[in-house]
Amino acid sequence: MHRRPHRVELSDNQRVEHIVERVAKGRSKNAEAHQLYLQAQYLVERHAPEDTAKGIECYRNALELDEQYALAWAGLAGACSNQAGFGWAPLAATFDCARAAAQRSLDLVPDLAEGHAELGWIRMTYDWDWPGADASYTRALELAPGNRPTVTAASLLADNLGRMDAAVTLARRGVELDPLNAVAQGNLGLRCLNAGLLEEAAAALNRALKLNPQCGLVHWALGTASLERGLFEDALSAFQREGIVSLRLLGLVSAQHALGRAHGRCGDVHDARARGGLAATLTRRPITQREPADSS
Repeated sequence: MHRRPHRVELSDNQRVEHIVERVAKGRSKNAEAHQLYLQAQYLVERHAPEDTAKGIECYRNALELDEQYALAWAGLAGACSNQAGFGWAPLAATFDCARAAAQRSLDLVPDLAEGHAELGWIRMTYDWDWPGADASYTRALELAPGNRPTVTAASLLADNLGRMDAAVTLARRGVELDPLNAVAQGNLGLRCLNAGLLEEAAAALNRALKLNPQCGLVHWALGTASLERGLFEDALSAFQREGIVSLRLLGLVSAQHALGRAHGRCGDVHDARARGGLAATLTRRPITQREPADSS
């Protein structure tokens, strides 16, 4: 005869203590360090090179005040990963810094969801270690299923692994967790775009822009959605506003080619050739020389 395991009933005070312990995991008792951490989070989520650099400086300043601040180490890992991934800093060296920071966060707090998530991001975007990334995000979601950044990043991994339904479901969950977060809304737009849900993608991306008009990636994604819907002029306008130079150029080339083909089909051969030449010029010039003026 098998006995049913004894269930331990927790008092209200014990439940509150458990919640506080979970929420406080990896945090600092230094008020100034915590303030710097919050400032860094805000800056990095703007997805702009200057803001990311300032965010990294804030994380480092927080860690000077409290070197045991595990969440700040995880945040630093994410910021360095963004810097490297967007081409704003040397790739290998900056990802090495990100990996060291993520590992430091886990050395301090082995069950820190944010640390596992940042290590998963590095494995996904730099190592292309899909099983390793999957294991990291699975663990992160087990530890903190309600952590919006972790849920959002896990949706990108699901997308990369071809799990489109799971990717969209996770992205929608990220928005439910923080509907006023531009990154969450932008991520939902990207996941819907890849899944062919163009109307939902455009709606989410427009919400992201209302929340943060300067949010990197979003104008490019909105332009791509417009291209897929055949709205070439709208796409061109969106790409012109993208703040991340490499994505702006990629989008402008695609839009000019699309407009050239459309005008060519309508018999406007001169305009088609002109746009084709402009697209070719954009692809040949060094990135440092390419400015919004080239997008006219």
